[in-house]
Amino acid sequence: MKKTHLVPVAAFTVGAALVLTGCGGSSSSAGADDKTVVVDMWAGSADDTKALQAQIDVAKKQNPDLKIELRTAPWNDFFTKLTTNMASGNMACVTGMNSGMLSGYTSGFQKLTADDLKTAGLKEGDFASGTTEILKNKGDLYGLPFDTATMLVYYNADQLKAAGAADPKPGWTFDDFEKTAKAATRDGKQGFAVGMGDFQWQALPIAKAGVQPATQDGKLQLTDKKFQDAATWYTGLVTD
Repeated sequence: MKKTHLVPVAAFTVGAALVLTGCGGSSSSAGADDKTVVVDMWAGSADDTKALQAQIDVAKKQNPDLKIELRTAPWNDFFTKLTTNMASGNMACVTGMNSGMLSGYTSGFQKLTADDLKTAGLKEGDFASGTTEILKNKGDLYGLPFDTATMLVYYNADQLKAAGAADPKPGWTFDDFEKTAKAATRDGKQGFAVGMGDFQWQALPIAKAGVQPATQDGKLQLTDKKFQDAATWYTGLVTD
């Protein structure tokens, strides 16, 4: 039986946030004409939608004077629809936002101030370290953490055993990773592969560099020495 395990990729976290759009300020925005609060969020399955609706139901119970409506779209369609809603003035009152996508949508969102958080009985320190920082753009906070997702590396325990390579352990380093991947590259089998989805392929070089390849306002900074070194290392996993 093939045994597959996983380990986290160090220091690379993607956050999902709930952001406010100020829908009450425009008659064309969703929920602007009554006490309806419209919430837009991505959902990949019926179970996802059910879980989100359960959270909406909690908010309804706590705010019986409000009507709260959940709108969902699959991940692959969510940001296309969000762009359309921004252009047409049909923004929801509360919108799900991925931290990596934030810089392209700040014009449609309200900034959150310390007073806003105080009104809600919150402060940045209430959340896990760093999670509010990735929801800022040019120093301004636009959302509050909804969840975070750590990128993971799966490993085939049987393949590593056959190659005589040790299983990854807590504290696994990039040097350990290279040794393991090289040892597992044998008998026509590749020692490493990566998904090409939105964030999967980016995780390793960003974690190794310790810097982002773009500024908070969305400008590329690919000439950063640390990132260039990490990108060269990443390329070497294939070419060396």
